[in-house]
Amino acid sequence: LPATESLARDIERRASEDRNPMVKRLISGLTSAYRREAIVLMHTTLLRAAVAVAWYEAEQGKPPAKLEDLVPKYLPKLEPCPYSGKPLGYAPGKVWSAGFDGVDDGGAPMADPWREEGTGDVVWTVKRK
Repeated sequence: LPATESLARDIERRASEDRNPMVKRLISGLTSAYRREAIVLMHTTLLRAAVAVAWYEAEQGKPPAKLEDLVPKYLPKLEPCPYSGKPLGYAPGKVWSAGFDGVDDGGAPMADPWREEGTGDVVWTVKRK
């Protein structure tokens, strides 16, 4: 279960136990906002990794063998996916997150990487031209 989803469910569970109707309404909106923020952070993390891969390739003339080759010159450190908590996936030409279901599909993209529906990975393609 993705880390974000687990936290959101815990917050919703606690809110449902509260007898104050205002708390229930506010918590519902907050968990939705928290999920959206995690999605944006996931895409930002992927963007940084994709740019670092392109920069490496521009300077070295070939893609890195693994994301660890980007540290420390191109990235200060490798960040896990903020949404799933798992390491980013990499193959020459793309970086990805296990996405919303927490399953690494080897870089197979999902239909809509901005919606929490469906299976597949959230993939950023790396093109240098």
